[in-house]
Amino acid sequence: MPTDLVLYPDERLLEVCEPVTEFDSDLLKLVDEMILVMLREQGVGLAAPQIGVGKRIFVYRGLTGQAEVAINPELIGHSYKSVAGIEGCLSIPDRQFAVQRPYSVQLSAVDECNQVKIIYGSSIRARILMHELDHLRGTLLFVRGDEINGS
Repeated sequence: MPTDLVLYPDERLLEVCEPVTEFDSDLLKLVDEMILVMLREQGVGLAAPQIGVGKRIFVYRGLTGQAEVAINPELIGHSYKSVAGIEGCLSIPDRQFAVQRPYSVQLSAVDECNQVKIIYGSSIRARILMHELDHLRGTLLFVRGDEINGS
């Protein structure tokens, strides 16, 4: 059964997510479901609250285009240089925002097997990682930037 995308103003998008503590078959199913929704919606990233799950998980398209997962991610470094860019969000359809983001970031996370990984991103990839990390904090685009179109 397809999972519905949660759309703003659903309050679940504004909640701070809880850490993942169980690394089991349910988590694997959730990760697979999130990847399917991201691909179906033609997104470059998707956070768990966007499908109504209040857990610290996001999936994103990696450098090769393959889907990757970040569980319990934490920002551990970023450049002082920031750049403005235009962002949209699957949960806020048909609206775009001008947002300042660090040019490069470094995150610490674990994968679905609870193995530590360090994720580096610069330019657009950094923007994607920070956008998804914001979702886990309950922060949406209109908090970070100015709307450039929409209603």
